[in-house]
Amino acid sequence: MVGNSGTAEVGSLSASGCSHVGAVEGLAARHGRIAVVWLDSHGDLNTPATSPSGNAWGMPLRMLIDDGVVDAEDVALVGARNLDPPEEEFIAGAGIHREIAPALAGVGCVYVALDADVLEPTDLSVFMPEPNGPSIADVEATLRSVAAHAHVIGAGFTGLAPDPANVPALERFATALGL
Repeated sequence: MVGNSGTAEVGSLSASGCSHVGAVEGLAARHGRIAVVWLDSHGDLNTPATSPSGNAWGMPLRMLIDDGVVDAEDVALVGARNLDPPEEEFIAGAGIHREIAPALAGVGCVYVALDADVLEPTDLSVFMPEPNGPSIADVEATLRSVAAHAHVIGAGFTGLAPDPANVPALERFATALGL
């Protein structure tokens, strides 16, 4: 994780969005109410009962909401285009935003979870590619907008395949967030 909370955070690039759970829990404990901007081609909103695969990496955002770490109305799920029907139902009923501005309203601090599979698969080497994603430039602009509207206290980049060609884009993303 990359943090901007006054102390050094541990760096991690992971195939699993589950690494965001501990980071968000710790940052919420330190800062109180925080927003979460979750950029991912998947919802990560399953539960053990609703998950078709049973993989924990399909559940971390739901864990954060169900455990009361963040309120659903303080969450923006951006770029999700491969959702399971129970995830779609949860989004509709829980108040999760698909736009960033409403999630940041009234919240001073934000954590950004960027699963690289949100991007167009030809732009980065990722763990679970999904077609029709935004470009590197589009994501960079989104991250700049987030940083312009809230204090970024942490970010995690996940879902990457080990490829040195990914590094320049990740550097651009961290810079856009002001980290």
